Amino acid sequence: MVFGIFSSLAEYERELIRERINAGLSRAKAEGKKLGRPSNVNEETKDKVVQLRNDGMAIKKIVKELHIGVATTRKLLAA
Repeated sequence: MVFGIFSSLAEYERELIRERINAGLSRAKAEGKKLGRPSNVNEETKDKVVQLRNDGMAIKKIVKELHIGVATTRKLLAA
């Protein structure tokens, strides 16, 4: 019975924490803050990817040279 009570209290506390986190994220979005991991891709990188691809370089070589991911490279080329 004691473990049942403790588990109920833990579940309640976890729900409170979850609500506070979601409220904070919503507030940050409303203030216009960018959430998530920062991107290391800038305009210079975009231009370089397109230039190297137009010069005939393979995607895997572009990835190794610029130290970015394959998916990122494909996304930049598609845009």
